[in-house]
Amino acid sequence: MHIGNKIQEHREKNRLSQEMLAEKLGVSRQSVSKWELDQSLPEIDKIVAMSKLFNIKTDELLIPPPPPSVELRVFSPKTYEDADKIIEMVQENQTVIINCEDTEEEVKKQIIDKVTVEIEIIGGYIGRIAAYTYICCPPNISIDARQVYKAK
Repeated sequence: MHIGNKIQEHREKNRLSQEMLAEKLGVSRQSVSKWELDQSLPEIDKIVAMSKLFNIKTDELLIPPPPPSVELRVFSPKTYEDADKIIEMVQENQTVIINCEDTEEEVKKQIIDKVTVEIEIIGGYIGRIAAYTYICCPPNISIDARQVYKAK
């Protein structure tokens, strides 16, 4: 869920404490806290009241933000040092397709071993998608996006 983050964001933007917002909406401070922690959802009339109070459309509270854009790079490594370039691209939030078709077998193994360790340390993802092709995703890319890449 995301509505809790949106409520908190707009409440803080309007310089309201949880207690102040609760008073304006006729609910307890604990209710506002539960909404912001996504432990419960506000009733429709409270969402409408908040949208008026925050001077926003109800959509801004209800519709989730779009997923982060994905920058996709294809990289064909030739030397062991190319592993650092791949890691750097992933750290810059780029999804990298590693094409090892023209990479010597021993160099490919060394590169993939190093990249795998480093990507896992930063919380990213690396997976094999074809015989000589791998994908590296930064931590902010959802499983759904990875599945789309695997399907291609």
